[in-house]
Amino acid sequence: MPKGQRPRFLICKLLLCGFFFKSQLAYAQNSKITELSPDAYLQSYDRFAPKDQLRPLDLSGSIEESLREGPDQRIRNQQNGIIDNQWEGTKVGFWFPEIKMVVTSNQQRITRLKSGDSSANSNSKSPSGSVGLELGNYTVFNWGKDYLEYANKRETYNVNKLSLAQQRRELRHATIINFFEILTYREIESIKKEYLRHASYIYRVNTEKLQQGKTTRQEYHQARELYLDSQQRYQEAQLNSQQIDEKMAYKLSDEVGTRYFIKEKLNYKEFKLPIEEAISLSKNNSFQILSSVAGKNIAQRSYELAQKENLPLPKFTLDLGAYTHRFGPSQGSTRYETSPGSSNVEIVATVNATWDIWGNDGFMNSRKLTTSYLRNSLSEEQIHQSERSNGQILRQKYMALLSYQKQILILEARSNNLQKMFDVILDNYLNNKTPFVNFSLALKAMIEAQTELSQRRFDHLREKVLMATEMGVDDLPGENFEKLAVH
Repeated sequence: MPKGQRPRFLICKLLLCGFFFKSQLAYAQNSKITELSPDAYLQSYDRFAPKDQLRPLDLSGSIEESLREGPDQRIRNQQNGIIDNQWEGTKVGFWFPEIKMVVTSNQQRITRLKSGDSSANSNSKSPSGSVGLELGNYTVFNWGKDYLEYANKRETYNVNKLSLAQQRRELRHATIINFFEILTYREIESIKKEYLRHASYIYRVNTEKLQQGKTTRQEYHQARELYLDSQQRYQEAQLNSQQIDEKMAYKLSDEVGTRYFIKEKLNYKEFKLPIEEAISLSKNNSFQILSSVAGKNIAQRSYELAQKENLPLPKFTLDLGAYTHRFGPSQGSTRYETSPGSSNVEIVATVNATWDIWGNDGFMNSRKLTTSYLRNSLSEEQIHQSERSNGQILRQKYMALLSYQKQILILEARSNNLQKMFDVILDNYLNNKTPFVNFSLALKAMIEAQTELSQRRFDHLREKVLMATEMGVDDLPGENFEKLAVH
């Protein structure tokens, strides 16, 4: 190199070194920036944002609170009380005679508005009537027909209780999923914020280079597009994070706009339960299968009841009578009677049967019997259909879990590799050793892989919890969902 050009070359080299150190310092300072750049040319967001309430949250506390304070669970608690109350009445009505207190009074004249020609049939001014304690009729033997009806009501009661228990289980599982969904969206929001941090730094570098004439306008606009795209992705991540908080606020009966501060993280564990064991466990616990079995039992008893009602079978009853006290101006007596003028306690038999000769139920009620028989056969098919459907759903979730586990292994290795690749490309780009397109592709690939890894871990957790819901169990064998969140 000629001697006259050496000072000029040294000056350019010093200027480039100074620009490089200035860029590195700006990049380090930029890592602490959480607000968007004023060069975004977007309307201010924070001015119009509502003031949110921030509260800490952990997994065990959120489950307990949703089962205690959740609006849907409070409704189910009331429904449970109604069901229990109705069943108690059905049970007492079947096993014991109904004892009633009856009060009746004759017409009593309060005042006379107009007198007629004759007052022979006028109402008395004195009260009269009766007070009685009726012991009612008690069925001694009815060929099991009353018991079949009672057994069907008991089966219906058990199904209703199972339904409420299943809904409570679904709420618990939905709360667990919602909790980890919040963690996932928080993590994705942090990833998008990192995307914005890298993109905004490169945009600033290219802005300064363009002002100094050291880069092309094309590369400047490419950097600006990357920057604006990162802003959009970050805003979308923020919105998703806020919306998922609202779902949790509803489950916990918190105020609208509550944001949650969570220190726990997901403890990822692979699924190891054999599918055969899951299907076997589901047959004894799945609400879908158990309700189908209950429907089969009800249909079978209804068919048996229809057969018995089609026969002229006598019903044996015991009339326990009533203690009645009659009062009035000219009477006052207390008597025990089983029928008017009689106090005999007797077991009586009655037959009450009806057959259609031509009508809705068919000749000799044949159509009614056929309908009961077909419903019984239908209930058997519904059991087989429920078992097939349940097994199919469990197999689908099992295959999804295995696939997610493989994807997570790949994404973990891919994320580590992309992070190293990005560090190398970033250093090369700042030293003008690689074009901008390589930096853009590396940054987007790294952010995408990190986002997918976080999403796949959540998908894996969600499928495990939903599998337990389908199986009708609170937790999978050998696994406690409440311990999946660790500090």
